[in-house]
Amino acid sequence: MDKYTFNNIFTDLIKIDSSKVYEEVNKKERISAIIKAKVNEYNQTNPNNSIDIFVFDDIINLVVRICRTLRMNSKHAILIGLR
Repeated sequence: MDKYTFNNIFTDLIKIDSSKVYEEVNKKERISAIIKAKVNEYNQTNPNNSIDIFVFDDIINLVVRICRTLRMNSKHAILIGLR
């Protein structure tokens, strides 16, 4: 996906409160900034285990899917990494 063919993503990461309202994100920069802010928040609260990630299209899709899965009642997922 490039900046002209970014598929719209529905996520509840946009809201600061704990509401589970899914909103459409149609700009890659917006969801990328949200993910970077969440990573920075994690790094500030866990300085000994900080992470540094490069946010690109596949990471955006994976993070949104993982967050959605973790908020489900059953919370089961299989993550498979391929090269």
